[in-house]
Amino acid sequence: MKMNLRRILAIFATTCVICAQTHAAEDVGSTAWWMEQCNKGKFSCAAFIDGFVAGVQASLPSGTRPFCFPKGVTNGQINRVVINYINDRPQKLHIPFYELVYTALASGFPCDPSGD
Repeated sequence: MKMNLRRILAIFATTCVICAQTHAAEDVGSTAWWMEQCNKGKFSCAAFIDGFVAGVQASLPSGTRPFCFPKGVTNGQINRVVINYINDRPQKLHIPFYELVYTALASGFPCDPSGD
């Protein structure tokens, strides 16, 4: 019985190590990983960007937001601006995805300082 328990624990520990190494190798959450999802048209990419936008809009008053969307802009258009911005800058894939999403949105949809 003790031998079976040890064997089970050894298998479990080995599995945990392998899973952790695989997870680390994929670097889930990195810009490189996210851009693979985005370039494949995965829903998770659009959901992340849409959630990021919603979070900024909910947490910052309109006069202090780093980006402003023109009337009629669609979520699909916003997502394309972010994806194109990052695809055009492969040297930045090491930067966290949320930082590049922020920069892409601020660059693509700057706020008019006059308030118009």
